[in-house]
Amino acid sequence: MTTKRLIVATNALGLGINVPDVRFVIHVGIPYQVRAFAQESGRLGRDGRQGTSTIICKAMKGQQGFTQAAQSVRDEEMVEYIRGTRCRRFVLDKAMDGRIREGGCQDDEEMCDVCIRGGHVQESNVMAIRQMMGPESITNEATDEEGNGTEHDREHKRRRIEENRAVQVGGALPRAPSPEREGWTFGDDEEKAPQEQVAERREGAEVQETSMEIYMQERDQEFAIWKESERIRDNTLLTEIFERQLASWSEGCIYCRMTSGEDDHEGLCPLEAHDKGVFEGIERGVKQIQEWMGRKGSFERYCGCWECGLPYRICNRWEDIYGDGGKFRRIAGEQCQYPDIMAKVIGAGLSRARDVLEYIFRQIGKTEEGKEVGVDDLLRIGGRRRKDWGGMETNDMCVGMSMLMDWFDED
Repeated sequence: MTTKRLIVATNALGLGINVPDVRFVIHVGIPYQVRAFAQESGRLGRDGRQGTSTIICKAMKGQQGFTQAAQSVRDEEMVEYIRGTRCRRFVLDKAMDGRIREGGCQDDEEMCDVCIRGGHVQESNVMAIRQMMGPESITNEATDEEGNGTEHDREHKRRRIEENRAVQVGGALPRAPSPEREGWTFGDDEEKAPQEQVAERREGAEVQETSMEIYMQERDQEFAIWKESERIRDNTLLTEIFERQLASWSEGCIYCRMTSGEDDHEGLCPLEAHDKGVFEGIERGVKQIQEWMGRKGSFERYCGCWECGLPYRICNRWEDIYGDGGKFRRIAGEQCQYPDIMAKVIGAGLSRARDVLEYIFRQIGKTEEGKEVGVDDLLRIGGRRRKDWGGMETNDMCVGMSMLMDWFDED
C-alpha cells in the first residue's frame, strides 16, 4: 500500500515551505476571489508534473448553481470561472494580469476543459464574425437537423443562413426588386411567388437583427474588459508611486523638506536651532494631528492602520490573510515602518502650506468653491473611508497627504 502525504492549510501555504510534488488540491468551498483560488491551486505541480484542482461546494439553488447572495460576495471573475462559460485561461489572465486574450487556449498550451469540450471561448469580434460567416459554420447549421425534417425544410434553412451571411459581408440586405422595374427572379427562387420571397426576406432581416445584437453585446463586453484592465494598470501604478513617496519622505527631515527643501542633515533639526518660531508652529500642527489620530472614531472602520493611518496593504503591522487585499489581520510584535509620516506631513502642511492643504481637501471633500475649510472640516473629510485608491482601501487623509507631497516635490 502506497502512503500519501496530506497537508491541510490556508492559501498561505508556500511562504518558506518547499512542497514541489503536490498532485491534488481540494478547495473546501468556493474561493471568494480568483487571486485566492490561483494562489491555492498554484501549489500544484511545482516539480513540472501535472496536478488536479477540485472545488467542493454545497448545492445552491439558482441559475447554474449560484444564488444572488452567494454571487454578490464573490468577485465577478470567480463566478465566471466556476460556471465554465469561457476559457479558463482567459478568466485567469484577465483577473491576475489584466491581459486580454484574443481567443481561448493557444496551440502551444495545454487546453483547459472548457476549450476541450468546445465551450464558449472568448474571441475578438473579428474572429467571432469570421467563424459566424465561415462556410463550415453554414454547412453545420444547415445540416444540424438532418433527419428531423423534410428536404425542403433543410433547403429553406440553408438559404436563410446564406442570406444572413451576405448581410454580414455586405452590411445590408440586398434590396428587394420592385415588380415595376425588375422581374421577381432570384436564381433558384424564380419560380416562387412574390409573397413567399418577401416572407423569406423578412425572416433574413430578423436573423440579421439577432446577429447584430450578438455582435454589439460582444463588443460591449470586450470594451468593459479593456476598461477593467486599464483600471488595474492605473491602480498598480498609483500604488507604486505612493510607496516611492513614502520611502523618499521618510529618509530625510520632513520639516526642512517643507521649508527650505534641504532635508539631508543629521541630528538636531536646523529649524529648531535657527528658526524656533517656525519650528514651534510646525510642532503645534503635528501635535494636533497626532491627538486627532489617537482619538477613537477619528477614522472610519477598515480604512487603514489606526496607528499610522496608512493602508493595511502597506503597513508592516498587518498581513493579507487571503492574498487578495480583502481581509487583513494584525501581526503580533510588528511595528509600523512609517509611524509618524502622516502626522508630520499634514501637521507641517497646516503651518507651512495651509492654503494648499485647504485647496486639496476642498477638492477631496467636494466642498463649495470659496467656502473656508477649517481644521475641523479637514479632519472630518480626512477620516472618511476611501474604498478603492490604487486598488487599496484607505482614508482621505492618506490621499490628501500624497497630493501634498506631490505639490512639494514639484514646487
